[in-house]
Amino acid sequence: MEEVARHSMRSMARWGRICGWLEERGPVTVALLAWGLCLLPRIVAVLALPHSMDYEAFASGRRFSFWYPLYTTLASTAWALTSGRLGLYMALHVAVHALIGPAGYALVRGLRLPRMIAWLSVLGVALHPYFVSMAPRQPENGFTVFLFTGYLVAFVWWVRNDFTWKWGLFHALSAFLLFAQRPNGLVVIALLFGLGCLVAWRCRKFSGLVRVVGSWIALTAFVATLAAFNVWRTGSPSTAQPNYGYNLYIGNNPFVPEYARRYDIQSFEELVWDRGLPGSSPTWLGTREQERELANITLEWMRRHRMQTVENALWKTLRYWDIRLFNMDEKPFMWNFIYGITYVVYLPLSLVGLWMLVRRRWYFAAAVLGLTPFVYWLPHVVFFGTIRMRMVTEPLLLMLAAYAVGTWIMPWWKRRVLHNPSFK
Repeated sequence: MEEVARHSMRSMARWGRICGWLEERGPVTVALLAWGLCLLPRIVAVLALPHSMDYEAFASGRRFSFWYPLYTTLASTAWALTSGRLGLYMALHVAVHALIGPAGYALVRGLRLPRMIAWLSVLGVALHPYFVSMAPRQPENGFTVFLFTGYLVAFVWWVRNDFTWKWGLFHALSAFLLFAQRPNGLVVIALLFGLGCLVAWRCRKFSGLVRVVGSWIALTAFVATLAAFNVWRTGSPSTAQPNYGYNLYIGNNPFVPEYARRYDIQSFEELVWDRGLPGSSPTWLGTREQERELANITLEWMRRHRMQTVENALWKTLRYWDIRLFNMDEKPFMWNFIYGITYVVYLPLSLVGLWMLVRRRWYFAAAVLGLTPFVYWLPHVVFFGTIRMRMVTEPLLLMLAAYAVGTWIMPWWKRRVLHNPSFK
C-alpha cells in the first residue's frame, strides 16, 4: 500500500507539472493537443466500426428530411470540397467532431476553473463512448455537440471580456447558428441572455446592459434576415423543417408508456411505424398542412387526457435521463456495459460537482454548467426525448463531473491515502 501511495503522489505531481507546462506553450498548442486527444479515438472508431448511411446521402441522391438547414448547407459544402470522395468527406466530419476538445477546454477556462479541471474535461469528451461512436454513426449530431459547446464558449468569453461589442456580435452570430441548427436551443439562448443581464446588473454596469440588448438586437436581425430569405425561397418564414406536429404527437399519445418501457426499439418513433398517424394520412408527409393537423389533434387529446399527459411527461423524463439506450436489447452485453457504466459514474458526479460549485460560490459557472442542461431538457418534456437528444448538453455534465473529481475525489485521495501515516 505504501508503494501505491507513493506512485499516486508522483502521478498527481507529474499531472500538475504537465498541465502547467502545457499552459506555458500558449493557446495554439493547447488547442491542438485538445483537438488531437479527441481526434485519435474517433479515427479508431471510424476505422473499426461500419459507417451509417447518413454519410452516403449525397452519393445515393437521397437527402434526409431530419437534417436541419445549417447542417445540410455545411454537409453539401463538405461534399463539394471533397469532390464526393467518401473517405475525405468522413475525415472532414471527424475533424470537426474533434473540435469539441478545444471548445470544452476554452469553456472551462473561460469560467475561470482550474486548468486541471479543463484537461479532465477534455479527456471526458475525448473518451466518452457515445461521443466517440458519433464519428461513424451520427455525423450531424457530432457537429451539433461541437456547435452547442462553441456557443457557450462565445457567451462565457463575452461576459469575461465585459460585454464588448466585438464579442457581443460574435455571441449573437453563434446564437443564430445554434438556433438555425437546433430551434429548441432558443430556450438556452434566452437563459444565457437573461444570465448576461443579471451579471451586468450585479456589476452595476449600465453599459453592459446596453451591450446585452445590442447583442439581442443583432441576433433578432440575423433571424429576421433568414426568415425573409425563407419567405422569398419557400413562401414560409420557418427556419426548420415542418415536424413540430409530428414530434408533438410522438410524445403525447396513449401508447407512450408502452413504448417507453421497451428497450428493443430505436426510439419513440416506432409507435408511428407500428400504428401510423392520426388525421388524413397515416404516414408522415412533412407538409405544413399535416403538421398543423397533427398539432391540433394532439393538443385536443392532451386537453382531454390531462392525467395521462402528466404520466407521459414522467416517462419521457425517465427516458431522457436514462442510463440505458433505447435499443440495448439488440446490442451485445459489452456494448451496453460500456455505455451504461459511463452514465452510472459521471451523472452522479455531475450533481456533486454542481453542489460543490454552489457551495464555493462559483455561481456563474454553476449557472452555465448546471442550468443549461436543465433548461435544454424542458422542451423534451412536452415533445419527446432520448439519451441521443441529451447528448447535446452532455459535455457540460462531464465538466461538472470533472470538477467533482479534481476538487473532491483527488484531494480526498491525497488526504486519506497519500498523507495517512498508517500507509507509510
